[in-house]
Amino acid sequence: MMPRALTVLCLLPLLAFGHWALDFDEDFAKKAGPVTLTFEYVSTYPETIKLGGRDYGSPADPSKALVDAGDGVFVPWTSNTITIKGKRIRFRGDWRNASGNLRELFNGTFGGGHNVTMSGGFDYEGPPVTSMFNSTFRQCSNLTGSIPTGLFGAISGAPAGYMFATTFYNCSNLSGSIPANLFGNISGTPVTYMFRQTFYGCSNLTGSIPVGLFGNISGTPATYMFSQTFQNCSNLTGESALMPDGTTHLYDQFSTASGTDCDDCFYGATGLDDYETMPAAWK
Repeated sequence: MMPRALTVLCLLPLLAFGHWALDFDEDFAKKAGPVTLTFEYVSTYPETIKLGGRDYGSPADPSKALVDAGDGVFVPWTSNTITIKGKRIRFRGDWRNASGNLRELFNGTFGGGHNVTMSGGFDYEGPPVTSMFNSTFRQCSNLTGSIPTGLFGAISGAPAGYMFATTFYNCSNLSGSIPANLFGNISGTPVTYMFRQTFYGCSNLTGSIPVGLFGNISGTPATYMFSQTFQNCSNLTGESALMPDGTTHLYDQFSTASGTDCDDCFYGATGLDDYETMPAAWK
């Protein structure tokens, strides 16, 4: 018969391995799970919500656009008007419209007097397309809390026109800092309206603008590329938007921009350390 002490010593590695394997499987399952964008009402919630503004339309493939209206069950899209069944609303799958973008998907959806938080992100991987996230959360004045890290999925590649124009326009109750790498790995020559009014009126955002927020953008300025991007973001602090090297100011690179390329980019963002020294047209 094997001595008790020896038996215990032999079993310890097996027990440890079994525990590690269980933890690994659990972690893997979490990482391999579907990407979900979640909205949770703070207290009360409306009877219905309406998706899409003037230019969204509907998902290109309704069978791939899944929604949980609050009862914990995901079902394919059937209508832009959703009857709410609980405090937590979830979106999963491919919600791109026939034009391949998410333009105005939640335009005004969360602006009706019921405060709601946001977590998770879009299930998207690939390059920007024209109007990719144009006005996606426009006028969602009842969105509270921070902007989630990874909200826009694994977006990467060359900029596209209007890709983040008015994305958070007048989301005046969003708070906390802007996440680093919010706009993914964007690299290339600027295009028209790409970040126009992106954070316009987000007066409760705080902290500094992350280094490299706009990726590796360089080259000839484009019309309205940064027009009013941070207008009236009065609670932002630190220095103005920095390029990826962490030392070159955005306006140092584009200070020769003419016309309206960067007009009023930081208008009213008076909490920035270098507000007074930036070019007059930018403020």
